[in-house]
Amino acid sequence: MTAGGRSVAGLLVPAPSPLALAAEKKDWSMAALLLERGADPNVSMPHDIRSVGLYLIDNPGLVPTALLDKLSIDPDFEQSGRTTMLGHALEIGDPEMAERYLSRGASMERVANGSIFRACAIDMPFERYQRMVSRVLNATSNDRRFLDGCLLGAVTGDHSDRVADLLQRGAPVKNALLRNNGWNTMPLETAIEYKRFGIAIQLINAGARSDFKHLSHWKIMDQLTDAMEKDSPDSQSQEVALLLLRQPTIISADSLTHPYAARSIDRLGQSKNQAIRNAAHNMVLLDRTSMQRIPLPD
Repeated sequence: MTAGGRSVAGLLVPAPSPLALAAEKKDWSMAALLLERGADPNVSMPHDIRSVGLYLIDNPGLVPTALLDKLSIDPDFEQSGRTTMLGHALEIGDPEMAERYLSRGASMERVANGSIFRACAIDMPFERYQRMVSRVLNATSNDRRFLDGCLLGAVTGDHSDRVADLLQRGAPVKNALLRNNGWNTMPLETAIEYKRFGIAIQLINAGARSDFKHLSHWKIMDQLTDAMEKDSPDSQSQEVALLLLRQPTIISADSLTHPYAARSIDRLGQSKNQAIRNAAHNMVLLDRTSMQRIPLPD
């Protein structure tokens, strides 16, 4: 032991605060006395992810309400390596907890991308999902980062009803990467990767494009040709391919030399599906710089 705590593997671990010790022992009279004398309520509650202050708010009656009302309790308190309580509420799909912390001033800016993603990826009844999303968006004036991450989570979790709901609420399918929102993948890209072809159709019909990055179109088409060779003739992967092939696609001319492109063009042209072959032969490729049509390689 040292005066400031204890040494573990050569590292100094700070001693718990007197308030944390009182809370661990459930000695609420001592906790109240310490708080009255200026103890910081924003210290970790032992065996919990909340601060002592948040724990006391969530468990009324342990200390006088008048005392709690005078304290400065951080609604966005987070232990090292953990999430805020608002983030936790989203991760476990608890709309009432989310609303409770939002009403206390918790900020979505302090919620990690992963918590938003999990909020809409996990299984829960649709009505419960709707309550949670509505409460967050109502409290945050339609937070765009939340919509982005929630849509990505819904796609990954294969929740087509949530995808439809989020698209109706204005979740973007085309320009997420332009807003520096922290996500490094697009909903359509995720849908194709996880073979969520029904959801991919929803996204394309809502305006999603395959040409959002240098090689993204060819990577997606390569994945689709893989799927079409393995799936039944009437599979949704073919419908996705047709929808994308019939869109004018903006690419960089040099991308045509990439193996993704060469392999995709060859396999599409040899598809057993006549509609796919025709669409591949007639696909419109536009140069990203000049917007002039690029001929298909021979």
